[in-house]
Amino acid sequence: MPGASAAPAPLARAATASAAPESSARAATPPVVQPVTPPVGQTVPPLAIQPANSPVVPTHQPEAALPAAQVTPATPSAPKEPVAAPRPLMARPAPAANRPTAIPVTVPAPVWKRPGAIAAAALGLVALVAVLWVGSHFLHHGPEGGPSQPKSTQPGSKVDPIEAQQRDAINNANKSIAANDLEGARAILQKVASLQGPLTPDIQKMQSQVDDAIQNKKLPEQLQREGQLWQQAMEQMGNARFAEAQESFRRILALPEGGRHRVEARQYLDVTIPSREREERLFKQAQQAQQRGDKASLQHASDLLTQVIALNGPRQQEAQQLQTTVRWTLDQLARDEQFANLQGSARQDLRQDDFRSARQKAAQVRQSGGDNSTISSEIDQVEQARFTQLETQFNQLKQRSDDAAVQQLKELQPQFVALEDDAWMKAADARNYADKLIPDAIRDVQTRMANRKADSDYKLAVQHYEQAVSAKDRGALELAQGELQAIVNGNGPHTVDAQKYLSQIPARIAALAPPSTLTVSSPSKTEISPSQSADRDAVLAVVQSYAQAFERRDADALRKIWPTMGNKYDGIKNSFQLASSIQMQVRVENVEIAPGGTTAVVTTTISQVYRPRGEKPRSSRGKTVFRLAKEGSSWFLSAVE
Repeated sequence: MPGASAAPAPLARAATASAAPESSARAATPPVVQPVTPPVGQTVPPLAIQPANSPVVPTHQPEAALPAAQVTPATPSAPKEPVAAPRPLMARPAPAANRPTAIPVTVPAPVWKRPGAIAAAALGLVALVAVLWVGSHFLHHGPEGGPSQPKSTQPGSKVDPIEAQQRDAINNANKSIAANDLEGARAILQKVASLQGPLTPDIQKMQSQVDDAIQNKKLPEQLQREGQLWQQAMEQMGNARFAEAQESFRRILALPEGGRHRVEARQYLDVTIPSREREERLFKQAQQAQQRGDKASLQHASDLLTQVIALNGPRQQEAQQLQTTVRWTLDQLARDEQFANLQGSARQDLRQDDFRSARQKAAQVRQSGGDNSTISSEIDQVEQARFTQLETQFNQLKQRSDDAAVQQLKELQPQFVALEDDAWMKAADARNYADKLIPDAIRDVQTRMANRKADSDYKLAVQHYEQAVSAKDRGALELAQGELQAIVNGNGPHTVDAQKYLSQIPARIAALAPPSTLTVSSPSKTEISPSQSADRDAVLAVVQSYAQAFERRDADALRKIWPTMGNKYDGIKNSFQLASSIQMQVRVENVEIAPGGTTAVVTTTISQVYRPRGEKPRSSRGKTVFRLAKEGSSWFLSAVE
């Protein structure tokens, strides 16, 4: 619309003449007011809009003769954002005959060194300039921004009542504007806003301009209120009162457009406060976890503090310090746990008599900076008790003279070796037992055992000798001869005495007739051929050899006449080795040679005296059946039953 983009000449010159900074000049620039143009053919009586107590200047004065308005620039501390100029208010122009001209207005400059007056000065300046400019614009301009031209009313034309009502509202609104009562002007225009008359567009435009003027008039107050809310919100954020801060930021956003902190307030609501709330929540959870003090809680606290630090908020430094404390505590717990594990393992070693391993683990505790005095003392006590126990067992075993004592002394030796730990005060004593005392004791026990056995063997051999002499038993005498010869060969304590007895035995044996190992019953009256008689003698000779092999304890000679004895060989040989003598008497009861002379059966009764070494003789008597077979010209045993 023509004229809408430029201010009237007098007010424009006033703005140009001021030396205020650019931001202040923009805030003080009055709005451009467009005149209200009535429909063609209608004449609206003009109302002069002037500031209160301002004289009316005749309208016929040339516009160029008006002096420039002296506007003192506003305070430099005006808001950073420029104050938007209101849209021009629409007013009906006055007739040219009585149109007033704008009166130059000089706004006193504020006292710069009194900051308390800045806000009031800015508010007054904006309101005063707006009112003066609106009034002067309506007084000097007609429709479309140009000088108003009087319109003649056609004779006989009728006046529209709605138009008249609208015109009256415009006139009354102009009066309120001239009286600096913008709220009153808005109320007047609102009453007729719903009328559908020819001046409705003008009323709507004037309403918009009045609203803009009111808004610009309240801007300093709005900025002051926003600043108060901002300071309040910052204090609440500093004290972590986030719910209250959210309310303050919402109130900032609820203020009309044009504030300085709207973007920041939205940032706080959408990003900063949720982040700070999360930071405080995580930090509080970390503090609670730290207070519980157990390993899992402390690790959880460290993880939470890592999240707090990553948020890079006000709690970051405090979280770093607390995390250092938590990690130090975790390290201490880990060290304590390590020491406890080592000590527990050392006690397990003590239960297994592994003193060397127990002391190694106690040393690890000390090397890691722990206190190993308790476990070391326990090791000393257990080791001393064990040493005393082994020492008692040793003293008991070394007094004995049996194989079991020797075996137990050998088992005792490695137990003393386990006590040879250089860290123990009696390690040398344990080593002496293992290396010297126990071997000596074993030899002593074995010597006593040998002497005792030698005494027993000598007494038994003498007893057997005397019994054989008394019974004139050649076989028993030969048995005693073998026992005495073994004593002499052993070079024991009874060697000399055994030799005396041994020297008497050959003469006594020679004086006795040789024993008969085979007795044959009277032959049957049945006539036998010479060949059968030869086979019978050969068969009896095999049985005789069987008995002699037993008395000589010669398993190999027995196998020569009994080649099919198989596994019986080992058992018979073992029994021969365990015996000191065997006496066998065989009484043949019957000899049967099969026709053809290839097999024979000999039925006998055998009496036997078996003398185990170091034990009493065992006697037996029973029937034995010999089965023989002939191979070529030789007879062999095939079975003994």
